[in-house]
Amino acid sequence: MVDTSQQEASPEAQNRRPARSAPGLAARLARLKWAVETVNGVVQMIAIAAAGVWAFYTFIYEDRIKPAEETPVLVAEARLTPVGRRNEIVAVQARAINTDVQAVLSLW
Repeated sequence: MVDTSQQEASPEAQNRRPARSAPGLAARLARLKWAVETVNGVVQMIAIAAAGVWAFYTFIYEDRIKPAEETPVLVAEARLTPVGRRNEIVAVQARAINTDVQAVLSLW
């Protein structure tokens, strides 16, 4: 019987380093995890702030502030159409049309 504990190890086996339990690797992974979580948090904060700015601009500025600062313009049109005539008297139909109602109503 041959004692295997006395056998010489091959040169490849002698050059191999023992596997580490790697406290250095665990520390690097912990730092990497912290960095990824930090970047994730910063990106989320920026996205939430950008969404708030967009919502303010879209729903408050464009709908309330901007129309209130503009000078209201009332565009009205009047038409007189003859409908009848008797002797020297002419009957006319008067029709007034407001073509831009939204500019006036948005101030109320």
